[in-house]
Amino acid sequence: MLQLSSSLDFVSKYKDYFSKHDIIRLPLQFVNRLGEISKASLVMDTVENLDNGERAFMEAEQYAWGIAEGTVPEHMIPAMNERIQNGLKLKMLVPENRFSASVSPPAIATSMEVRGLSDLPAIVVLTEKVAAICFREIGGKVDYAGFFGVDQVFQLINL
Repeated sequence: MLQLSSSLDFVSKYKDYFSKHDIIRLPLQFVNRLGEISKASLVMDTVENLDNGERAFMEAEQYAWGIAEGTVPEHMIPAMNERIQNGLKLKMLVPENRFSASVSPPAIATSMEVRGLSDLPAIVVLTEKVAAICFREIGGKVDYAGFFGVDQVFQLINL
């Protein structure tokens, strides 16, 4: 029970958010660790969160991992290719129907690892500097309201 108490406290603190968002899609080991993101800030503004996510990827130096509805936006590709050439490890999980077998992400370096997943449980950004998670609404709709933080414990939950 003590192990779950921080998660229950966190969900209780944000009960309005979690009453509309689905955490059941997450693997159980992550649901049990929700309390580890308790130092993150809830940001409800979609545009602010999209900007935060883009900034996180653009400022990453060692690694940038994401779970997203798409891949790297075209306007970011030149800078991301440069970062990849300088050693950035870039990995993305996207909906498996996003690309056909013959189509790869546009103009991005071949060292970018992109995999498909049939059901994305959340939108995630993870770098050596910041972590973010935006849960889907109940019913499956993508929602970019979510939690951003720089706490190392939060960054490790997404690994």
